[in-house]
Amino acid sequence: MLLRFFSRCGLRAGEVFGPQWGDILPEQAILISRTFSKGKIGPPKTKGSAKAVAIPKSLFQDLMCLREEQGKWKPEDWVFPASRVRGEMRRPLSAENWLKRTIKPLAEQLGFTINLHMFRRGFATIAHQSGGSLKDIQEQLRHASVTTTANIYVQAVPENVRAVVEKIDHTSRNTAMETVK
Repeated sequence: MLLRFFSRCGLRAGEVFGPQWGDILPEQAILISRTFSKGKIGPPKTKGSAKAVAIPKSLFQDLMCLREEQGKWKPEDWVFPASRVRGEMRRPLSAENWLKRTIKPLAEQLGFTINLHMFRRGFATIAHQSGGSLKDIQEQLRHASVTTTANIYVQAVPENVRAVVEKIDHTSRNTAMETVK
């Protein structure tokens, strides 16, 4: 589910790990009102970043299932809580730990390095190639300027690179299936 937040919503790492259940809005959106990064809860990166962003219907439905599985929940409970309680309160899951323990080992098996910001740029690129307007992508990413979206985030993807991406996807799916068995 975390990978889907990164790849389908274009959120910053701290925005993925910072939401509480009260931030999940019934109109299939997530309110970005705080971040959790480097062990600290803080405000969004900019004033313009503090707003609701769309999430896909399938991800929203999966979130509702996750909330039901958790049983009793409060609006101030973290969507992705850490497994351990530190001090008197439970903190959100750490992006750094999740990256180090979950994503980097898989990327190393596939022969490449990864960071979480790659997903944000990947979202912008795929959204643009899928026919999204730069203005709509800018709105989802919450950039102050469409120039930032166009010149830094949206990238051209040559066909030879696309072939590599398809190979990685195929390998990833096979690895995931083997892990499930």
